Amino acid sequence: MKKLIILIFVGLMIPVTTEVCRADYKDIPEQTPDTLEVWFGGHGSDQSTSKNASDARTTSLPEEAFRVPGNKAAEYYSLENSPSGGILYKSADLPNRLHIEFDFYDVDDWYGDFRYSYLDYVQIRLLPRRFYHNLDNLMLYDWSGGWVHPPIVPPTGVPLYETNINDLGVDDYGLTIDIDEYKLRVKPIPGFPLHVFSNGEYILKEGEKQLRFPGGDVYHGDVNRNSMLVKVDQEKQEYSLGANAHLGPIEIEGSRKWRNFESNTNAPTYQYGWIETAGVGDTAYQAHNVIPELEATTDTFKIHTSHSGRFFASGTYSKVEKTNEDTTAEASNEMSYGEVVWLPAGFISFTAKYRHQENEVEKNPATVSAYSAGHGPAGAL
Repeated sequence: MKKLIILIFVGLMIPVTTEVCRADYKDIPEQTPDTLEVWFGGHGSDQSTSKNASDARTTSLPEEAFRVPGNKAAEYYSLENSPSGGILYKSADLPNRLHIEFDFYDVDDWYGDFRYSYLDYVQIRLLPRRFYHNLDNLMLYDWSGGWVHPPIVPPTGVPLYETNINDLGVDDYGLTIDIDEYKLRVKPIPGFPLHVFSNGEYILKEGEKQLRFPGGDVYHGDVNRNSMLVKVDQEKQEYSLGANAHLGPIEIEGSRKWRNFESNTNAPTYQYGWIETAGVGDTAYQAHNVIPELEATTDTFKIHTSHSGRFFASGTYSKVEKTNEDTTAEASNEMSYGEVVWLPAGFISFTAKYRHQENEVEKNPATVSAYSAGHGPAGAL
């Protein structure tokens, strides 16, 4: 009898609790008090002490053990003296809502979060961020057992050492990284469940880092290991535009995403020994560790039915087209996924799923020619 009374009470309360209107919140004021928080500070460091380095010599990973000493606080911290401060402001003066947050620690470490919305018609968010990544200078290890090794003299007559350290003593490797994002959603028709959205991300990396690569007389197998300083100036851009809508018991969404990556520095070069050029052995400067410019677009379509009830279904189709602007290679990737769920009872369900993926190389990359030992072309690689 007690359980029956509880069930009747719950049944009578359901229509009341599921219907909510503005009159239910008549006691809530249209405007809530604004809040403002401000903080100030600063940080300093004492660099008068000797530089720190991880010089614990191990036999398992010797190159990981020998780091050039440097003024590094931690991987993502700076030792620069700097004032710091921040602000946090919130306003909910309906129909407008505003959020402003910004924290500054130093010129290479700050964070911002800016949000604005007008009811549910316009929502925008901006996220600018910056931080600094300290990088190590790993000293190349001579696997013959010492730091000095007798030079290798290849047929070119140019002495080669097992290790060729061109960045000896560099102690300030690091990258300044900016990550900026925006998120925008607009409801163009009041009262109709249609939304247009756009998201974007911009990443910029600038600074210097160490590059380690094999060199020497590649033709005769007399290879040595090299390290050098390289400049970094890389950009990654990603933007998307789409829309979604509720059409009765069905929700659909379509979007397109654009992505681009490029490096604004020239590829490093190295004078490799005994390069076959037209059948003549000689030294030649060749570009290496080339970072290509990449572009890609993604088209996505989604559909699903209402998730309430005993039967619902969903499906997704996506196609990615990728291009390497340096080698002119092109490829595409198509993916589709579908799912149907049936719940005949609360304790059992039946599901059918489908997944398909197809990869295709639409254009092969550019080729290079190699030469055989007989001084004749060996064909494309």
